Amino acid sequence: MKNIGQIYSFVKVAELGSFTQAAEALCITTTAVSKQIKNFEHHLNEQLFIRHTREVRLTEFGETLYGQCKDLLKHIDSIEQSIASKKATPQGKLRILVSTILSKDFVLQHLAEFITHFPLIDCDILFSEQDHRLGDDCLDIMVGFPQIPPYTDKLRYKKMYDTQNILCASPKLIQSHGMPQSYRELINYPFISHSLRKPETSLPLANGERIACAAPRLYMDNFDALNQCMH
Repeated sequence: MKNIGQIYSFVKVAELGSFTQAAEALCITTTAVSKQIKNFEHHLNEQLFIRHTREVRLTEFGETLYGQCKDLLKHIDSIEQSIASKKATPQGKLRILVSTILSKDFVLQHLAEFITHFPLIDCDILFSEQDHRLGDDCLDIMVGFPQIPPYTDKLRYKKMYDTQNILCASPKLIQSHGMPQSYRELINYPFISHSLRKPETSLPLANGERIACAAPRLYMDNFDALNQCMH
C-alpha cells in the first residue's frame, strides 16, 4: 500500500461507523478522512462503504478487507514496538519544523528538559511562519501547523490545543475611523493582514460563516511586524 494513512482512516471509520467520529479520533478533518477513503477505494477499484444520511456500513468487500487491514496495523505496531525496545536510549538526528506564531515558546520551554532526557539525540529546529516547507521529506516532526492539503494528507497528527483568530484594531484607528457598529461596516474598514492569507477578502465567524471585508492595504509575512503596525 502506498499510503498507510488510507488504511488507518478506513479501519477507524469501519470501527466507529462515522466519518466525523473517525476524523476526531485521528485528529484530522472529516474532509481529509473522506478523501483518504475515496483515494483508497479508487486504488482498490472497489467500494468499501455504503453511505446513508445517518449510517455508514461496510460493503461485503469492505468487511473482508477490514479484518486484513486490522491485522496489518497490529503487525505494524508490533514492528514499531520491537524496534523501539531495541533502542533503550533514543539516538540520532531529529529535524523539527516549528510554527513561530503558535509553538515557538512552547518548544523552547521544554527544550532543556528534552535535551537532558535524550542526550544522544541531535536536534535541528527550524522556526517558520510559512507553510511551504510542510512538504519537505527531510522533516521528522512539525509542531503548531494546521492541516494544509495536500502537504499534510499523509501525516499522523496529535492535537495540541485549539486556537482562535480575533480581529483587532488600535485605539488610534478607532479614533480615526470610528467603532464599527455592525459587521456590515467592515467592508469599508482598512485592514492589514499576514501574507499567508492572500488574497483573502472575507473574515471567518465563530459559527463557521464568512463575511466580506475590504482587501488589506498591507501584507506582511511576520506577525511581530504586524503587531507593531497595530500600535
